[in-house]
Amino acid sequence: MADYEAMSQEAVEVARQGYEAYESRGVEGILEFLDPDVEWRNPPDSPIAGVFHGHDGVRKWQRLTDEVFAEMHFWPGDLIEAPDGGERGRGRDALRSRDRGA
Repeated sequence: MADYEAMSQEAVEVARQGYEAYESRGVEGILEFLDPDVEWRNPPDSPIAGVFHGHDGVRKWQRLTDEVFAEMHFWPGDLIEAPDGGERGRGRDALRSRDRGA
C-alpha cells in the first residue's frame, strides 16, 4: 500500500456520512455519495462475487445481497486515497444469512 495516502479529513467525513446513509436509508441513501460510474467489487469468495457497475449495478448488488442475507450492517474501516485520486475503503460488516435449510 505504499502508493496510497491517507484521505483528507473532509473526504473521511463524507465517507462516514455515506456509511451512515446506507445504515439508515439503505442502498438508495448511499447512491448520492457514489459516482454514477462507481465500480462496486465483491471478493471472489463472496456468495455475491463479482463487479457491479454504476448505480444500477449497486442496486443489483443490493437485490442479490437481500436474497442471501437477512440483515447487514457496515462500518468504515481504513479509508485511503489511491494514486488516481479515487477513494478506496475497507469496512467492517456484520451479516446474518437467511436460513435456506442447508
